Amino acid sequence: MNKKVLISLALYLLIHLGAIPLMSAYGLQVCPVLITKGFWAGCHYLMMIIGLTLGFNLILNWVAKKKSPLILFSLYMLSSIAAMVFTGLFLGLEELLMGSRLVEIVLLLSVMIAVFEIYLVRWNFQSELNPLFRRGWRRTVAAGLIPILVITIFNVHYLLTMTSHDSEQSFFTLLASTVWMLLTFAIHYSTENERAQKLALQLEKLKSGAYSEISPISIGGVWGSLSVLTSETAVALQERSRLLSGMTRFVSRDVAEKVKDGTLDFSGQTLTLTVLMIDLRGFTATSQNLSSAELVRFLNIYFEEVLKIFIKHSIVVDKFIGDGILAYVDPKEGDEVTSAYNASLELMNEIPSINKKLTAAQLPEIQIGVGITRGEVILGNIGGEERWQYTIIGATVNRSARLESLTKAVKRRMVLDKSAYLMLPEELRSSLEDVGAHELAGFTEKFQIFGRN
Repeated sequence: MNKKVLISLALYLLIHLGAIPLMSAYGLQVCPVLITKGFWAGCHYLMMIIGLTLGFNLILNWVAKKKSPLILFSLYMLSSIAAMVFTGLFLGLEELLMGSRLVEIVLLLSVMIAVFEIYLVRWNFQSELNPLFRRGWRRTVAAGLIPILVITIFNVHYLLTMTSHDSEQSFFTLLASTVWMLLTFAIHYSTENERAQKLALQLEKLKSGAYSEISPISIGGVWGSLSVLTSETAVALQERSRLLSGMTRFVSRDVAEKVKDGTLDFSGQTLTLTVLMIDLRGFTATSQNLSSAELVRFLNIYFEEVLKIFIKHSIVVDKFIGDGILAYVDPKEGDEVTSAYNASLELMNEIPSINKKLTAAQLPEIQIGVGITRGEVILGNIGGEERWQYTIIGATVNRSARLESLTKAVKRRMVLDKSAYLMLPEELRSSLEDVGAHELAGFTEKFQIFGRN
């Protein structure tokens, strides 16, 4: 049993014990019948009723499965009523209960204790607060308690020092103090509402991803603490967003998301993927006539257009190999080979537009070859301690490279082997021409090849 539970139990028992003499004295002031019984008799009656209430409440709370504030309040009030019925029927207090205001006093006491119990349970089972939040919360609570403390001191002073018991005078004094307290609370909660609205605007910006627009607001209390925490959260989310954005320049968004969430399997996994290899025709001769700055600009113009098309068709760039591109279709894509075919066809149709941009930059024009295949690959973290690369390897990757090289021999810009060809719908297969069985370097068997320009 931890310290907070022990404190809660002690307070719970203390409030019950303290209420007995307090409400007994209160009963002597409001009920003539109880005056004849005396203070100690009132304590005796209340002790019996409260003791039974505690017993009944313990049993009902043990039986009840849910512990919402309304249920806790209802169980305590039900226990109090049951205790009064029991004392009236079995302990001979029926006449006293029916002929005095003891029932009212017990019910009033029960309401006060039931409300205290709700707050005590909430305090006991809350999680540990952030230190910054705790400081702000104390300031907010203090701001709300000050008017109550002031009006309590005022009323106690009035009761202790009043020289007459004029009910009309007491009424107006009570009315004036109540109006003051209500006005003070109205101003206080209006201020709190404005602060809450400012924080709500911050949270809306956080929700929309406008992290750079969020900064701590100079407001006091719990809202100021929450504003600081919100601002710190925005900074953390902005950093994660930048990291994710930067990573997607090197790996797919899906891989970047997995790295961010810590769910990426670096050990390697076997997948069946559709793999593409794209290469520039005659790049070796072209590169010899370009300066290093021109060569970089040349490749970037080309790669930028390729990436636009690949993103559109859910193609993941595995790596750039000089002027070549090794890529695969995102396995989440429904029809992977169709996506690879459509992306390659769009790229081939886009070559004239790319050549116009290259010509405008006084750079040579290009032609490409595309090899597409489908099969098992190993996707994993390859390398050593100094450098790792999350990439695909395997015979399927090698086959895609050999297919791309074959495009020159068969005079087709795009070629597919049979494994990819058979995965295409009939209307796309009809656009391809069977160019025969061919040997591929590094493979013993021949592959049936299909191609188009």
